[in-house]
Amino acid sequence: MAEAKVFEKILRMKERERKTAQQAFAEKQQQFEAAATTLYELLKKKEDAEAQLSNGLAASVPIQRLSEHHEFLETINRRIDRAQIAVQFARNAMLEKQELLSEAYIEVKKIEKLLEKKRQEAWRKLQEEENKQMDDISIRQFLANGAR
Repeated sequence: MAEAKVFEKILRMKERERKTAQQAFAEKQQQFEAAATTLYELLKKKEDAEAQLSNGLAASVPIQRLSEHHEFLETINRRIDRAQIAVQFARNAMLEKQELLSEAYIEVKKIEKLLEKKRQEAWRKLQEEENKQMDDISIRQFLANGAR
């Protein structure tokens, strides 16, 4: 049973590693969601600005105003480009942490299976020992009864 205690300690250690990996993944997931939300908001602003620009083109709007809209769109496009890069970095970091989390789950499952096998083996040995003792007792009783 001493081996089982060693595996229990290893299991606790692996579970702590899994929890740490799970926390790291959750943090990266939140960062990804924040970056994706920022990108979404920028895209929404761009869409609204383009709609205003097209409405301005249909109506008679001063050229200065159209120029300002165009500059605003250029600024939003640059911000969108930076946001897309940030989203990609956040996605990659999140996927990396997800991979580590998956590996940690696998390690925990491996140790759990090993521990279960060790426990079953210990139980089987205990049952065999009990059966041997019962056989010895039965033989002694038979010999004691047969000797009368």
